[in-house]
Amino acid sequence: MSNWLTWLDKITFAREQYFDLTTLWLAGGIGILLVLVFKRLFRPKHARDSKQKLIGPDWVWLLSAVLAGLMIVALAGPKIDTFKMLQSKDNLDIIIAIDKSVSMAIRDVGTSRHEVMAREIMTLISSPAVHNGDRMTLFTFSEKSNWRMPLSDDKEEFLDKLLEVEHPKDRVYYDRSQLYTYLAGLLTHIPKALEMQDKMFQHGKFRGVVNWTSYPRVIFIFSDGDSIDDSLNVSLANFAKQGIKTYTIGIGTSSGGVLNIKVPAENDPKQLVPVQIQSKLNMRALDLIKEKTGGKSYVVNSSSNQVQSFLIAALAENRKPTLTLVPTGEAENFWWDFLAIPALIIVSLMAINFIRS
Repeated sequence: MSNWLTWLDKITFAREQYFDLTTLWLAGGIGILLVLVFKRLFRPKHARDSKQKLIGPDWVWLLSAVLAGLMIVALAGPKIDTFKMLQSKDNLDIIIAIDKSVSMAIRDVGTSRHEVMAREIMTLISSPAVHNGDRMTLFTFSEKSNWRMPLSDDKEEFLDKLLEVEHPKDRVYYDRSQLYTYLAGLLTHIPKALEMQDKMFQHGKFRGVVNWTSYPRVIFIFSDGDSIDDSLNVSLANFAKQGIKTYTIGIGTSSGGVLNIKVPAENDPKQLVPVQIQSKLNMRALDLIKEKTGGKSYVVNSSSNQVQSFLIAALAENRKPTLTLVPTGEAENFWWDFLAIPALIIVSLMAINFIRS
């Protein structure tokens, strides 16, 4: 219903003064209805085999009233902004997934793996490599995958969501899910989330409200690769069917590091128990993801790595011209549609009457 109302709001009329005839039309229509009701209620009694005509003339009057209404609309000259032109764009949908597991707080690279990752992402998003109109979305993952924001061209919103992802300074992790990393969950979640947003804007309640153009998509996964997935075969096979190039950025060193943290005891959440986390960079799963999706991998094992050139090149090689429909501001008259309908009905009735005679 809302889609119809949105469409009706866009209609304008060249000669609105003709709508003054609607008062006369309504009066005539009400009169016709009253006469027909009176005829139905007070019609004379007749036998079952009677030839008395009741329906034919009645439908003629009803049809005439409808046609008169269409004529009034046609005289008013309806028009709508439907002329559109094709415009070429090279925008992208940039999907960024970041590992928020506890191992990302290890300090074998810079101040920590997490800080290096966040800094590089912020630099990329703030750079000219991300064009105006590019849409960005953010996923975080550890034991579970979380969708932090839908695709949006608002860079400030994206950076705000990125800065919300932090590790506790006192190294007390109340969320035990951060102790583990499952890449399979992320690979399953990303396609479902993107499909849900596409359907909402293309076929759902936001259809027509936002001009939702399909752009080429690119995925960046930032992680130390220290996951405990037994197998990625099923989830990765379905993920690869999306045809989206995925670039994996491994953060950490081969020697790794150690982090001492505290977590709530499983049988007593009020009690904190010490846990030692050992982690080193593991590119096995990350390399497998990029191979299956046609992407590339990069390793950040020191603060001097030039990862920006890798990220910028990935964006550039996925940019392709996209043809977009843009309103021209010119209105198209479609009053003749309303004239054509009555004319077709009248001609059809004349033809039927001629054939019967």
